[in-house]
Amino acid sequence: AVSQTGCPSRGGQLVRVSRVDAWAQRAMGTTGDQPFLSKLRMQGDDDRLYDLFITDRALRFSDRGEQNWHVIPRSQVSTVTIYDTDRAWFSEDRPKVWTFAAICGFGSWGLMKLWNRKAEGMLQKEVVPILTGLPCFWTGLKIGPYMFRKREVFDGSSVEVQTPVSRFVFECGDAKARELVRMFC
Repeated sequence: AVSQTGCPSRGGQLVRVSRVDAWAQRAMGTTGDQPFLSKLRMQGDDDRLYDLFITDRALRFSDRGEQNWHVIPRSQVSTVTIYDTDRAWFSEDRPKVWTFAAICGFGSWGLMKLWNRKAEGMLQKEVVPILTGLPCFWTGLKIGPYMFRKREVFDGSSVEVQTPVSRFVFECGDAKARELVRMFC
């Protein structure tokens, strides 16, 4: 399983290269290949983002700094299960909500300043506009999320790679999930 070759750049010195080393180098993606999937969040490991590299012999999950690895020989993969996990939800467009609230608050404050410009005393000139501006700002914050809603959609799949000793679960797009299944069929 070990071959010996002479290396002209090292003065003909014999270099021992094993098939296991060559396989590990291919499986670990050190040949500069592109990841099949990027920025995967593995279930149970929410701290790191992984890249998935797939070769003809192994699946390799590694983080960006290549400090944490999971190398799974393809012969050890017992099942690959795909679940459709399409989700839709509403979220607020926060910059628009805060802008709307500021316009409500400062608008009412400015209108009260204009209306009370001929008033006598600090209470009517300064305090009353502030006391009307603050509730309008608060009302803008409460009404704004209903006015500026965005519909968010995650159209993807949950992929579970099962081996005899462990289970790896991550989410990806539907097209990449189908492509992954076709690699195993």
